Amino acid sequence: MIELAAELADFMPEEGAKRLFIDVDFVVDAKGNVVNVKPGTRANNEMNNLIIDRFEAMPAWAPALRQDKAVPMKLVQNIMVEAKPKAAVKAEEEEE
Repeated sequence: MIELAAELADFMPEEGAKRLFIDVDFVVDAKGNVVNVKPGTRANNEMNNLIIDRFEAMPAWAPALRQDKAVPMKLVQNIMVEAKPKAAVKAEEEEE
């Protein structure tokens, strides 16, 4: 999640909040696949797309068990995104 948070920082608005907390709801199905990824309302479209892509690309999870049978389980993951310092943004622009 640390790498994802760093990638999401590129999509933080220049003005406003310096830190953003995004709750991501998702389901690990009975086969261990991550499905129904729904980022919280605080993320913008670019962030939403990146979050969905990264979660759906995760390797299979161990599914939840109920009475020794694999069952789907809804989970929530919180991602904290911090805005990059202006000096770091300027250095990245100069490298391009």
